[in-house]
Amino acid sequence: MEILKNLQVQIISKLIDNYHFDIPLHVYFKQEAKLNKNWGSRDRKLYRQFLYQYFRLGFLVNNFENTEKVIDFLTQQDHLTQINSEGIYPHPEWVSKMIDFECWQKGLLYQRPVYVVINKSYTKEVSNYFKTQNLALTNLDNQIVQLPPDTPVHELEQKGWLWVMDIASFKTIQKVEITPQTKVWDCCSGSGGKSIYLRHQFGNKFPLTVSDLRSSILENLKKRFSKLNFRLPDIKTLDLTIEILNDQSFDVIIADVPCSGSGTWGRNPENISRIKEHDILKYADLQKRITSNAILSLNSGGYLYYMTCSVFKEENESNVTYFKEKLGLELLSQSYQLLNYQDSDVLFLAVFRKA
Repeated sequence: MEILKNLQVQIISKLIDNYHFDIPLHVYFKQEAKLNKNWGSRDRKLYRQFLYQYFRLGFLVNNFENTEKVIDFLTQQDHLTQINSEGIYPHPEWVSKMIDFECWQKGLLYQRPVYVVINKSYTKEVSNYFKTQNLALTNLDNQIVQLPPDTPVHELEQKGWLWVMDIASFKTIQKVEITPQTKVWDCCSGSGGKSIYLRHQFGNKFPLTVSDLRSSILENLKKRFSKLNFRLPDIKTLDLTIEILNDQSFDVIIADVPCSGSGTWGRNPENISRIKEHDILKYADLQKRITSNAILSLNSGGYLYYMTCSVFKEENESNVTYFKEKLGLELLSQSYQLLNYQDSDVLFLAVFRKA
């Protein structure tokens, strides 16, 4: 690792110590970089690298006297992934037995690639762009492309040529089976990544409804659909913890429920040491309430696709047991979706049928 000057150590220490976890780490760093216009591009890259590497150590940072000692340790490493990962996350008992805990924990040290799904209408334009930029890319499944970490794609997103989607999310939404006229409800849609894929894959041949309790994020969903030139779904602002959708019924419900996000810690390492056991139980209860209300709108014989980006059994297998025993749903399959523990998120998917 690069030897740092005293001033650089001080700046990195200040960046770390002044982060209060109230906003995502990447947003925080962008704000700081904007405030410090004297940082050159090389400085920004260096500071961002150490900031993320610090949080990738998870609970291991508690073994050091102070932040500067951690930075000194990091400068002595040829590569972060050579560090002994034991202790980065000290609660294997909370993690699903379907997960290889040691591989998952080691994988937290790796920076993730960027994955994009190419809009079929702009395949040629995107291909030409990648060639002119001399980007090292891997084409996966003829639709999703793997790019090196930190590859800037915002400009192409704004043009509607592609959208960012982790390979684990891509593999998960591919499992959803629909046919023309299948009524689909994405009941916790967020900014709509999975619904965008379905519209891209199946066109306008099926009725699509999306909902979320956050009106601001639904506005973002509208913008994303519009940029891609995809027909907007039926959009509803709905809090499924206390409301039901009683004026419609569906053949397929996609419930990508709010969760701990532990399956995304490879991209968001600032959260590794933040989640406590009571948080996990709180999320699990939230997921039960959302799913219980959502399936009231599921037709008999319809399918529920329950999804989380979590590795915790309470949010996944334990909830599966609850849905079977308390909600009377028939479990068809449950699995964790990932490319591998170093190069992708980890998502959980359980598929149910309603009697």
